Amino acid sequence: MVTELSGFNIMIIGGQSGFDLCFALPDKERFKDLPPVTFHSRDADMKLNPEATYAIGVTGSGQQYFCLAMLPIDFRGLMIIGAFQQTNQRFIFDTSESKLYFGPEDCTRSGV
Repeated sequence: MVTELSGFNIMIIGGQSGFDLCFALPDKERFKDLPPVTFHSRDADMKLNPEATYAIGVTGSGQQYFCLAMLPIDFRGLMIIGAFQQTNQRFIFDTSESKLYFGPEDCTRSGV
């Protein structure tokens, strides 16, 4: 992750708002150009766009920042997908087959 961000000339500023990995944000327009993050599972990959990957904030001194909106958790090797990462994703639970399906969706247009 940090390697991919190195080409953006972005300064690490440390933890903010409960997140560990935060960076100075020179302007919000650059936010949309940040790289996506992809979760790889056994049967599918879930690609997260910047709005579902990074949280934006402002320090007390007025510096804008963004943080990787993910926290480490050690729970028997399981991956927990938080509500933030579910932004603009459609999840379908097939309880009879014990399968999870997901895919990108513009939730502002779905009427849900």
